[in-house]
Amino acid sequence: MTDTQHRTGVRRFAVAGARGVLGLFGIGVAIVSIAAATWLPLPVLGTGPSSMVVAPVASTQQRICAGPILRLGDESGQDATTAISVGAATVTSAATTGTPRLEDMDPTDNESNTPSQRLILDPAPTGSTPGILAGSQSQYVDDNEYVGFAASECAKASSDTWLVGGSTVTGRTTLLALNNPSKVSSTVSVELFSESGAVDVSGMSGIIVPPGGQRILSLAGFAPGMASPVVHVVSTGGQVAASLQQSIIRTLTPGGVDVFGASTGPATLNVIPGVVVSSPESIDATGGIDGYGDAAPTLRVFVPGSGTTSLSVSAIAEDESVEPSTSTLSVDAGVVTDIPLGSFPAGTWTLTVTSEKPAVVAARTSTVTIAGSPQASIDAGTDPDVTATDFAWFVSALELDGTALVSVAEGPNPVLHLANTGASDAQVTIDASRGADTTVTVPAGRTVALPVVGALSYTLGGFTSLRASVSYQGDGRLAGYVVSPPERLSQPVTVYYQFG
Repeated sequence: MTDTQHRTGVRRFAVAGARGVLGLFGIGVAIVSIAAATWLPLPVLGTGPSSMVVAPVASTQQRICAGPILRLGDESGQDATTAISVGAATVTSAATTGTPRLEDMDPTDNESNTPSQRLILDPAPTGSTPGILAGSQSQYVDDNEYVGFAASECAKASSDTWLVGGSTVTGRTTLLALNNPSKVSSTVSVELFSESGAVDVSGMSGIIVPPGGQRILSLAGFAPGMASPVVHVVSTGGQVAASLQQSIIRTLTPGGVDVFGASTGPATLNVIPGVVVSSPESIDATGGIDGYGDAAPTLRVFVPGSGTTSLSVSAIAEDESVEPSTSTLSVDAGVVTDIPLGSFPAGTWTLTVTSEKPAVVAARTSTVTIAGSPQASIDAGTDPDVTATDFAWFVSALELDGTALVSVAEGPNPVLHLANTGASDAQVTIDASRGADTTVTVPAGRTVALPVVGALSYTLGGFTSLRASVSYQGDGRLAGYVVSPPERLSQPVTVYYQFG
C-alpha cells in the first residue's frame, strides 16, 4: 500500500466515523427531546373556551278557558252556520305565587258572542320562585234543546292536540273551538278520523286563527253521520287551545251538553281517573227507547297507523270492596273503535288502557233520572218517564311528577280523584286555599276520592307520580276534567362565547 492509498483510507474512515458520531448524537438529542416532553409542561396556546351561565327571563303563563256553550244558529233556527253563545261560563283560578288576571278573547266568528277567556300570570320577581297557574270553568245551561252541565280545565295552548269524543249522527252536534292566545296568527290543520277511517275532505287545512282570536267549526260540516270522531289539531305560528263541545237531542228531548279538552297524545299507557258511572238501572230501563243507545258507558280508542293492536283495559273501582276487572281485546288501527264498558255498578272508576301500539282514548258515561222505579219499567216492558239526563266525556290524564295546582270549578258535589299507577304507595300533601290542610296515602294501583269545595283551589305535593281529575255529579248533571301538570320552567343555560 502506498502512502497515498494509506492517507485516503484513513480519511474515509474518519469521515465515516464522524458521520456515525453525528448520527448517534442526533439520536441522543431525539431521546432527550422526547424525555423532556414528558417532564416539562407543554406551552398553552390561548385561554380555552370562555363561558357564562344565562338564566332565561321568566315568561308570562297563560291558560285558555273554552268559553260558553254554543249553538249553531239563533233561537228561530236562522243563520244555522254561525255559532252563537248561550249564557256564560264561570271561571275559577289560582296561582301559587302572584295573582292571575282574566281577560276576554276576541270572539272573531261572531261579535255578539260572549267570548272565551284566558288566564294570565305575570312572571315572578327576579330571584323569586315562579308560580304555578291553574284554572277551570263550569256552566249549567237550560235553554230549549240545550240542557245540562259542563266543566272543563283551562288549558295550555299547544301546537299538537288530540281530542277524543263527540258525534255528528242525528241529534248530536259537535263543535271544534280553536283559541289562539298568541300575538301572531296561527295556521291550523285538522285531521279527522271516524269508525270508517280517515276523513279526507276539503277545508281541513290552512285554517287561520287570528292573534287573540277564536274559530268555531262544526264537525258535521266536514263529515255528517260520524258516530265516533277523533280530532287531531296541528298548528303552526301561534299555538292554539283546542276543545270540543257536544250536545244531544233525543227526538225532541234535550240529552245533555259537555265541553272537554285534550286527551294525552298517542301512548302505550293511558290512564283515565274519575270515570263516574251513574244510574245504571235507569240507563238499562231506557235501553229500548229510540235515541238512548249512546247512554251506556263506552270507551273510545283510536290507534294511528295500520294493522291491528292488542289492548288491555283494566277498571278499578274507588270502592275497594268492588273487584277490579281486566279485559283484553284486539282493535284495528286507523279506525275509531267504541268499546262498551258493560254493566258496571254505580260508582267511580279508574280505567287503565295498555296497548302494543300508541293509542288515544276517552270514556263517555251518562246520568239518567226517571220517574218511578227503573226495575218496574223493565218488568212491565214499558218505556220509563225520563225527567233529566246528561253525559260527560272523561279524557286520559297526563302524569303529575311532584306538584300540581287544582282549581275546582263550581258545580254539584265536586270530587278530587288521585290515581296511583305506580308500584309503591304515594303520600300526598293537600294544601287548601281556604280551610285545613291534610295528607293522604294513595295505595299503589289504587285511586283515592276526596270531596272538595267548588270555587276553591288546592296545591298537591310530596309525591313522585300521580294522575288526577275532578268530577261532578247531580240530578241531570255530570261532568269531569283532568288536572294538567304545571308549566315546565326554563333552566339556566351555560353559553360558550369565545375559544382560544
